[in-house]
Amino acid sequence: MFNEKDVIEQVSALCKEDSSGHSFDHIQRVVNLATDIALLEEADVDLVKLMAYVHDVDDHKLVSSEHEFFSHAQKILNSQNVNEDVIQVIKQEISLLSYRGSGKTTCETLAGQIVQDADRIDAMGAIGIARAFAYGGSKGRRMFGEHPLTSQSHFYQKLIKLYDLLNTESAKRIAYPRHQFLLAYVKQLESELNPNQKARHF
Repeated sequence: MFNEKDVIEQVSALCKEDSSGHSFDHIQRVVNLATDIALLEEADVDLVKLMAYVHDVDDHKLVSSEHEFFSHAQKILNSQNVNEDVIQVIKQEISLLSYRGSGKTTCETLAGQIVQDADRIDAMGAIGIARAFAYGGSKGRRMFGEHPLTSQSHFYQKLIKLYDLLNTESAKRIAYPRHQFLLAYVKQLESELNPNQKARHF
């Protein structure tokens, strides 16, 4: 067990200035989704929640390039007297959790896979669309266009691929309506931006 209120205070303090779609609101949604999936998958709920709370506190999108990986998470977990073996598992899984390149890096434990699923689900659906534009805006990127660094391109590069990368059947059931909404949005966006062109097939 851990003091959830204390963890929330520590994590929210680290993320309170974020406007890139990785604020504490995102972390809390990931915790809630991961908890639901953990219960369905009969996983260790406390481990899943701890990992979900600290999964972004050392992310490169929130910290400087000089920041030491896992240092914030280590401090939070130490404050909860988490066993060192458990801390090392959390550290390993967080290093695998983020979407990179093809997105095919998979966490090794069930707890890690559940948090990875929850994080990916929060990048789908209406919330995922809003977060994509928030992140692009925080980086000064254009919203639309074929250039790989526009927010529109992010849908093709990452977001529409997420459903097929989910690890657990429970996550897939939760994510399916969001995935369908995302596909419909992308098609509608294409039709408005390029009314004379045929929409892509996904």
